[in-house]
Amino acid sequence: GGAKCTVCIRESPGQLRGFYVIKRVAEAHKKLREFLKEHMPNVEDRGAFEKRKLQIKPDGERGAFGPEFEKTAAEFGYVVNPSLPNHPDEKQAEWAVNEVKRMATVLLEHNHLQKEMFPLVLRYISQIANMRPSSTHNGKSPYEYVTGGKKVKFKELMPFGNFGWKPKPKQAR
Repeated sequence: GGAKCTVCIRESPGQLRGFYVIKRVAEAHKKLREFLKEHMPNVEDRGAFEKRKLQIKPDGERGAFGPEFEKTAAEFGYVVNPSLPNHPDEKQAEWAVNEVKRMATVLLEHNHLQKEMFPLVLRYISQIANMRPSSTHNGKSPYEYVTGGKKVKFKELMPFGNFGWKPKPKQAR
């Protein structure tokens, strides 16, 4: 209840994803911390961390996420390097947010779930995206790629509705 913004985090080059909802933009740092605490302990190649070459490129105006976001990133060895307005990355971010919102909406409707389940649906979608094999990584999932081959334990995945979804035609949206 009360969620106003969708935050999409995509790690590169592994393509790990995290989708979250927040009430205020200033809360984005909490979701960044949650994402990094969950995924970074499993990353096998620590070279970028040690060389402090990790960058976070939030889209939008400089400082849009505030000083707490930059501080959280620094705690994990990241340097915040925001995209400038009208930078091409901005369109990718908008596309990612719209795509995951469409997927979540269809899952909610198809499984007859209340809209208050939206944050949980986003969590489920990000877990599936992190477990699904990727052609970018020769059939390995993003999780397998960043962990040096650790296999995903599907028995730990929480059963949650039907993930089979078909987007609505543009006329029906």
